Amino acid sequence: MKVSVVATSSVIPQVELELGLKALATLGFEVKCAENLSDQDFAYAGSVQTRAQQFYQSACDDSDICWAVRGGYGASQILPALEQLTADKGAQPNKLLIGYSDLTALYQFVSERWGWRIIHGPMVASKDFREMNTGDQQSLLALIEQRSCHNSPWQKQPLQWINQADIAQEALEAPLFGGNLAVICAMLGTPWQLDFKGKILFLEEIAESWCKIERMLDQLFFAGCLNECKAIVLGKFIHCRDSSPLGLKDIQTDQQNEQKEAIREALTEQQAMQRVFGSLAEKLNIPIASGLSIGHFDENAALPLLANYRLSLDHGLELLDWP
Repeated sequence: MKVSVVATSSVIPQVELELGLKALATLGFEVKCAENLSDQDFAYAGSVQTRAQQFYQSACDDSDICWAVRGGYGASQILPALEQLTADKGAQPNKLLIGYSDLTALYQFVSERWGWRIIHGPMVASKDFREMNTGDQQSLLALIEQRSCHNSPWQKQPLQWINQADIAQEALEAPLFGGNLAVICAMLGTPWQLDFKGKILFLEEIAESWCKIERMLDQLFFAGCLNECKAIVLGKFIHCRDSSPLGLKDIQTDQQNEQKEAIREALTEQQAMQRVFGSLAEKLNIPIASGLSIGHFDENAALPLLANYRLSLDHGLELLDWP
């Protein structure tokens, strides 16, 4: 199977790239690299035009998979150029895009415009790919080769329910879509805003405070993006902490030795998730569950997006079919 390794976002760490390419070859893939993998323009793997052109060339070649090297920042910048290139020349349909984090910005475009399938999964230059455990590796290969996920760690695993709503009476069936919360919010108001109507929304995040997470969820809510969402399932929220601001402990005259203290009690990660998503659940009155082993951490299981799933109390998330 042929893989085009692509760089749509941040500049690439070259040692990690080399390790990732070796891991791809070990898995038996025939690898072709985009020409901008060693480029650097500010924070990105080349200019906007270079990244767009290189990704588009990979979209038109004879590979089966476009596999992202890393995320970071910048994928959304290439969308206008991709629109123009697609309008002028089209693209190869029925490919597979693998990546997550900043790649969230490209999901809806490649699905709607090019007819691609998507796996939210480890990227070539990331630790979660080159040090993937045997189970996750076999699961990823099964998804790629057979569209099967029987060995996936999330398949039929019980979830932790923040809100059950009416799912206690009947399982829910719908397509699943989503990705990184911050990137989803960054796409609001653009022509490529992600659409969650009639879908189960999947979310994950890294290194954002819980106040910022709540602010992003409020933005989605107030924009009406969640009005017809069927349910929400949460992956990992890594290094997302709650911390209290500091205030003066008492009235002091020595400004050089001011003593400060927390002005409120900080919540644990579990308490903060319950507080933030529990509040959202009350406003939406839809099922919300956490516990998927997916996101910015070492055991990042592969998850097909825009596939059809069943969500239930007893069996969690089950893949039904992946057109």
